[in-house]
Amino acid sequence: MKLRIHWLFIAFLIYIGYTGQLFEALLFFVIVVIHELGHVFVAKSFGWRVTEIEFLPFGGVAKVDWSFKGWPKEEKLVAIAGPINNLIMIAICLGLYQAGIVERELTLFFVKANLLIAGFNLLPALPLDGGRIFRAMLSQEHGWLEGTKIAYRYSFGIGGMLIAIGVIMLMFGYLNITFLVLGTFLLIATYIDRKQSKYQQMYLFLHKNYNQQEKVNSSTAIKHISVPKEERISKVLKVFSPGITTIVWVMDNNKIIGTLTDFEILEKVFDKEVPVHETVSKIL
Repeated sequence: MKLRIHWLFIAFLIYIGYTGQLFEALLFFVIVVIHELGHVFVAKSFGWRVTEIEFLPFGGVAKVDWSFKGWPKEEKLVAIAGPINNLIMIAICLGLYQAGIVERELTLFFVKANLLIAGFNLLPALPLDGGRIFRAMLSQEHGWLEGTKIAYRYSFGIGGMLIAIGVIMLMFGYLNITFLVLGTFLLIATYIDRKQSKYQQMYLFLHKNYNQQEKVNSSTAIKHISVPKEERISKVLKVFSPGITTIVWVMDNNKIIGTLTDFEILEKVFDKEVPVHETVSKIL
């Protein structure tokens, strides 16, 4: 497992250290590491292989080889594990403060830092934890591809809103770079993540049901959709989601002319038997 520290995170730590808070900068880094280890621990418990962790300001990004069994429930649990670690750290720190082991000033900083990291990461914006949870919820209704697109739109909107708040505060004489830093970081992170999304989508389709062991069984979540026989395969693919088997009912003038599973459609597409621009009737 590779460990990387993003240059934005290094710049943020240098800024904190420059203000004379070197110990606080190191403590902030430790909080981010523990936050990210929460994701890693839960991901590994589900059998996901963590290939790399990149530490970013106010959190990190763990790159994993997903096991799509149990998705999207597992995705939600992996995403929420980081913020839960922050709450656990807050509880421990407050306990130490009550016992007289930790001073008040350090307790305030530690609690505020954890709340900032947890609160920011729970925003419904990719690639943050809240964005992953939001996408998992959207995917159950709209499919993984459309859910991802919606989540990206929210991400850019939230990033722009944070920057706008920072600018407005500056116009009224309140110098607080937190909103400007958070907004800028989120816009950059979203832009980078969206560039990689095409590869994530291909990975999704290659691994979702392209194994005979992933065929429908009694424990598989199932979604039914109906489409006209003239519907293009490329459009149908957009409603597929990992962890959910989609049954496609092919219709002709309100009559059912056949059914297809997402596995059967993906098999034809990736074996190059039927191009994605063709209609679903070509697979029947």
